[in-house]
Amino acid sequence: MSSSAVPPLPEQEVRLAPPGSAFIILTHDHALDFLLAREALSRDDAAYVGMIGSKSKRGTFKHWLLDETGEEGKILFERLTCPIGGAQNKDKRPAVIAAMATAEVMVALDQMHAHHMRSRQRTGGR
Repeated sequence: MSSSAVPPLPEQEVRLAPPGSAFIILTHDHALDFLLAREALSRDDAAYVGMIGSKSKRGTFKHWLLDETGEEGKILFERLTCPIGGAQNKDKRPAVIAAMATAEVMVALDQMHAHHMRSRQRTGGR
């Protein structure tokens, strides 16, 4: 989202983002986090969907997603990075998490770009 104010329909911002966007969810509200994550995960053109949180929050979100979407939720959930900043990272300093999350996004964007370029080569540049 482009400003600090939350728009009336924040999920609409996710829908309107360009293909190949990276979504990092950093709200204070689990319900809003879920709404935004579900919307971002439903886009098959998202380069990255990540959310700040803990392993327990990740488990809660998996349960919510499976309850709402059924079997499809398993596939969607695999695309969610939570917690952002390296699940194996034990350093919880905000600057370290921010740097690690930035690296995750950069890798995802690079992979999406490479995939797009390979697809264009296979189709003759279309």
